[in-house]
Amino acid sequence: LNTRKPAITGKKSLQVIKNTNSKIVNLNYFYKNAKSNIYSSKQSFQKILSTMINDDDYFEKSFSVNNIPFWSCIKQSFFKMCSTRFTESIERIFLLKEFLTSYDIALNFLWIDVGQEEKECIMMGKQFSIDSVMIQHGRFQTSKIWDKFATFLGQFPRPMLSDKQIVWGETTKKYALSYDHPEKNIIIGGSPRHDKFFNHNEKKSSNGNIILATTGTMFLSADTCTSNSQIRYDDYFREIYRIIKSLNGKKLIVKSHPSQILRKIVQDLINELDTSITLVENTDNQELFSDCDMVITFNNSTTALEALSLGTPVISLQTESWALEDDIAQSNAIVSISN
Repeated sequence: LNTRKPAITGKKSLQVIKNTNSKIVNLNYFYKNAKSNIYSSKQSFQKILSTMINDDDYFEKSFSVNNIPFWSCIKQSFFKMCSTRFTESIERIFLLKEFLTSYDIALNFLWIDVGQEEKECIMMGKQFSIDSVMIQHGRFQTSKIWDKFATFLGQFPRPMLSDKQIVWGETTKKYALSYDHPEKNIIIGGSPRHDKFFNHNEKKSSNGNIILATTGTMFLSADTCTSNSQIRYDDYFREIYRIIKSLNGKKLIVKSHPSQILRKIVQDLINELDTSITLVENTDNQELFSDCDMVITFNNSTTALEALSLGTPVISLQTESWALEDDIAQSNAIVSISN
């Protein structure tokens, strides 16, 4: 069940589906049975929202900085967003109920605890006595700046909705224990998708390829999603292109982030600079990073660890100061470049 992007993105993912005898769930299949409940619930919600939108006194107190309200600036866009996202949730919740009623589901695996869709799956699963297991899917951030966001992030938020959590290793487990998460629920399972990186025995060849693994700006807090953050990111991209183009025998290959929004940002930059730049998507990172001279990434992304495990040199472009505090940067495992 994937409500964000297609479960099959190429031949390899199709083969996995076939080999594991998996089924792809389309929740819209259950719409007919849930249609009346969805419609009436959406109508009830819109009535509640229409009443709330006029309570300016309450919202002006909630949306203010130094006693200066900014509610009037965001009122219309805020309620438009609430209307869109909440009605999406109403629909999915009823569709999930129909799905879980129709199928005998034993366990729910998910990548993150705090996503809108994941919360709906977890909480609806609880109504059917279905346990949920969160699987760590990305590098654990160690910079202190993340502490202030810890209760809202996907690693170990508060409250923890999933019943069990499978983590890569001791670092993530110790972090979870420091926030009083029960040790009995935390399982060290490594990262099966990265086992092949450490078991890779082929000799590296120098072919002149330099991979720029893009991530986009960090839309985490107000100070990391400003215009300046995006400008810094764009400027780094342009400078990397300029330098590599000036080097004989070197070729820039850009690997985009899976996010559709971040991919568009990359595509726009390529269209601006040079449409002949190779842009790759849905690739096998092991093959890509083992067949290049160097990997360049941003703010110590997971791709940095993947490249290092293959013995590929890594440069991390640190667009945010907190990235320099990460253990991977402090240990000089990578070359950090910052303003």
